[in-house]
Amino acid sequence: MKRAFSRTFSVFLCLLAAQVGLAATELEFTPEATRLTAAGVTFADKARLIRLTDGTLVVVWIQAAGPPDGAWKLDGSPYSPNDVNVRISGDDGNTWSDALNLSNTGALTDANTFYDRVGDGSGLANYYGDSGKANVVASGNNVLMVWRDAYCGNGIQTRARYAGPRGYIERPYHCLYAARLAIDSGNIAVVTVNLLTDGSRDVANEVARATGAGSALAWQEDPAGLPVGEARGHGDGASGARVTPRTDVCSEWR
Repeated sequence: MKRAFSRTFSVFLCLLAAQVGLAATELEFTPEATRLTAAGVTFADKARLIRLTDGTLVVVWIQAAGPPDGAWKLDGSPYSPNDVNVRISGDDGNTWSDALNLSNTGALTDANTFYDRVGDGSGLANYYGDSGKANVVASGNNVLMVWRDAYCGNGIQTRARYAGPRGYIERPYHCLYAARLAIDSGNIAVVTVNLLTDGSRDVANEVARATGAGSALAWQEDPAGLPVGEARGHGDGASGARVTPRTDVCSEWR
């Protein structure tokens, strides 16, 4: 009872201070939030929001795009692969452009390559392109977005193996994608979408920066696959992941 009373009292003090007001800056909220994903989308996550120098808002996120069992976690449980999407607003979020799919890999797979989802050879299946969260940076109205993806589409891609209850669960190595956008007067022009690595090494921890002179990328490549970390809590257990002694750091400038 004492803890509950203290918590209620703290909330009351916050409300009281807000009513009294001490020349603080006020915050305004619209009556309703704007839904940015289509009504049929079953999953959306990892949103990133930036404001360009001209005031344009840019939001990028991943959302379910492929078959419901086209990708799987480290415990073998399936989920729908994701694509990277972007929308912009030139009026502080009152209206938004249509969603633009930048990755378009959620429905793509190498039909001749199978991965063991169960760990004992009985769960062989195709693994579809699954886009990870995008890092987004801007210089003026030029925007750069970088993400790692499970679809490389070149026949070179290697597989990672993780210990599971029945054996080794397999998933493909990730490759690195970069998209350059030019945004003007509420319109999005896709300059390029480039595949920067071939999937022969497992990509992780990508970082992007942009200036008026160009953009720079740095990322990690692990030739033995990204080992699972030891962090506890929600998720598939990859938090705090380690790397092999042969991991390289790569970079690119454009």
